[in-house]
Amino acid sequence: MDQRGFSVDPSEAATPFVLPASRLQAWAALAERQHTLELVPAQRDYLAA
Repeated sequence: MDQRGFSVDPSEAATPFVLPASRLQAWAALAERQHTLELVPAQRDYLAA
């Protein structure tokens, strides 16, 4: 376990920017949800203007 709280195997440590597919998928889903949440107030402001 490293200090971020998940285990890092040697191949992953050698390529820190290559994430396992499941982690990448979870991050992508979170980013998409965050983007949707950010989009709603922006649309409201645009419609109110």
